[in-house]
Amino acid sequence: MLLQDLVEGEELVLQAKWGGLEYDLNSKVEMVEGGGVYIKTYEYGGHVVDFGATSFKGIVINVYVNNHNGRRYFWPDVSLKVVKKGKNSYYHLTTSAYKVFAKESERRVKDRLLLEQKCTVNVHGEDDYYHGIVRDISQVGLAFYCDRELDIDGKLVRIEFEDSVGGHDFKLEFKVRKVRTDDSGQSTLYGCRIAEASRDAMAYLYLKSLYMQKEAKEQEECRQNTTQ
Repeated sequence: MLLQDLVEGEELVLQAKWGGLEYDLNSKVEMVEGGGVYIKTYEYGGHVVDFGATSFKGIVINVYVNNHNGRRYFWPDVSLKVVKKGKNSYYHLTTSAYKVFAKESERRVKDRLLLEQKCTVNVHGEDDYYHGIVRDISQVGLAFYCDRELDIDGKLVRIEFEDSVGGHDFKLEFKVRKVRTDDSGQSTLYGCRIAEASRDAMAYLYLKSLYMQKEAKEQEECRQNTTQ
């Protein structure tokens, strides 16, 4: 069965996998044309979240239909593009050679965002909470400092922090596992791989990246203006 064999109004699930993050968007087919289907975009605080590979390097998009004439269908590694039709934005989903592109993208260096954001740290199964600072984060991992030395080898650790991006408040939770430590500085840095993340994690990383790029561009323009 082809993706474009679906009909308007048919329910589907768009599953976005990006490193250790996963997001499921329940949607339905709005239009069938252009060799694929159109569904409504996911918006956060008035911003369209572009799940395309140009915004999320190495992202994999899968599509599920749980009941098409009584049967379940699954399309792995589909292509997603944000398009405008009139005043509305849509995801245009097509099956293509995207699977090859995704494998190539996964070999690229993962983008990390420098945060220096205060956080709380809790080791799974323990009652104590510790203070820390998230130094950086990406789609697959994060690194944090803690106010004390932690014995977390092989243990699941919960990291919680809050941040505001473009006037939108986020309360985030990540469950991580340590892969390395760096104690060359005043505090030990714990490098971790993300095992699980809260629902808004992908939207947060997307908007945070956009605003950090915008700030960097404005600072560069300001620097150039002062040197002229």
